[in-house]
Amino acid sequence: MPPQAEGHDDDVLRAYPFDVPRLKPRRLVFEAKHLPASRHHAAAMRLGTLGYSCLRNCPAGLGATNASRDAGQELGQAVWKLA
Repeated sequence: MPPQAEGHDDDVLRAYPFDVPRLKPRRLVFEAKHLPASRHHAAAMRLGTLGYSCLRNCPAGLGATNASRDAGQELGQAVWKLA
């Protein structure tokens, strides 16, 4: 059976080499619906310190309006862009 990735998107973000400028993406989309709120918030805080701003499915108080956050919740995708 292949390894399960559900609920580990934040682990991938933590392991990604954001410190290598040529590998730093301008936009990130990751599945947040399987993350507990505390891990989603921690991932959001880290992305914020790396220069990203949240566009959709942001944890409360971090970025987009409620309407944008609700639209992202339907897909379970968090969308971030490099500021």
